[in-house]
Amino acid sequence: MGGSAGGHLALMGGLLANDRRFDANCTYGGVIKVAAIINKYGVADLTPFKNWKSAKIWLGSKFGDLEFTKAVSPINYVNSKSPPVFIIHGDKDPTVPFSQSEKLYQKLIDNGVKTEFMIVKDGQHGKFDYQTKLDFKNRMWQFLNTLGL
Repeated sequence: MGGSAGGHLALMGGLLANDRRFDANCTYGGVIKVAAIINKYGVADLTPFKNWKSAKIWLGSKFGDLEFTKAVSPINYVNSKSPPVFIIHGDKDPTVPFSQSEKLYQKLIDNGVKTEFMIVKDGQHGKFDYQTKLDFKNRMWQFLNTLGL
């Protein structure tokens, strides 16, 4: 689970699972079984962010490298064997466009992946009221319970 940049990392780690392309220094040789991913308003696709200052900072010298940008975009790793994904995103997020989660959700659906998308009406970037946070917690646990977790 993660929010914003942490959501991106949760998606990358969960969707890559045993794909070790970014694990140059990892010595763990076992099999990773990801039970579920909780994505809180994270970036799913870095390719549309040509003028996004945060993406330039994240990607550094690789910012203009389209192949690298695709490689670090979680949406490109969704397939029919992806773990279940719960998404929460505010529809008025000024930092990470809401469309990021809409596209991710649709790709998950198209691949037959169990998913749930909690849309926060008028929600900003992680700035949700107490009731919304409570609803998120309850829905997230209900989602995880359906998976036997």
